[in-house]
Amino acid sequence: MLDQTGNPKAKAEITKNIEKSYSKIAAKIEKEQAKQADAIAKENKKVNQNTNLTLAQTEKNNH
Repeated sequence: MLDQTGNPKAKAEITKNIEKSYSKIAAKIEKEQAKQADAIAKENKKVNQNTNLTLAQTEKNNH
């Protein structure tokens, strides 16, 4: 499409808009990945806490 554009000014604007769109998409992807990493970390923390409680209860029952 850009090759068909004869107007260099229009070509530059289109390129700029495409780059801007990619930047926005990249920012959204990074934000979503951070959100998912946060959720995974919270879930792992819950699992670790539950594991520790279970181990503590087992040790208490064994003594």
